[in-house]
Amino acid sequence: MVTTRLLTADDLFRLGPDAPYELIEGELTPVNPPGGVHGEVAGKLSAYLGIFVLTNELGKFYTHDTGFVLQQNPDTVLGPDFAFIRQGRLPKSPQAYIRIAPDLAIEVISPSNTRAAVARKTHIYLDAGVEQVWIVDPARYEVSVYRVGQPVFTYGYDDFVPGAELLPG
Repeated sequence: MVTTRLLTADDLFRLGPDAPYELIEGELTPVNPPGGVHGEVAGKLSAYLGIFVLTNELGKFYTHDTGFVLQQNPDTVLGPDFAFIRQGRLPKSPQAYIRIAPDLAIEVISPSNTRAAVARKTHIYLDAGVEQVWIVDPARYEVSVYRVGQPVFTYGYDDFVPGAELLPG
């Protein structure tokens, strides 16, 4: 019989910033470097939303290389492409991973992402207490917005994505 030890968030952190993994229920999950379209879309989202958050003093935003511990025992650590935590919930920024769920998590779909993997991450975020999860699909020019207990809303290229509860103004 082979037994595998589940890893912790601290184990993952000790692998270093170049380790291409997230941690789902204690198991390493490879994260491939995304392609150019993914990087461009995630970069624009981070720039536009980040400037909005800073200008309006709404809280803090984080980019894809920030790990969030979303579940413990076994640990789950994900790094959304963009995350936002509003004022009043802000943790002191630790050297290691942030141990509260963001209010908003945005994932940009890459060609290597499967529908099952995206759905799993979406449920992990929502189960951890993330208020809104935005799944951005560059190939379809769509953003799908998920909230606990509410229907999914999908917006097209020319649509306005409402976020007034989280990002007023």
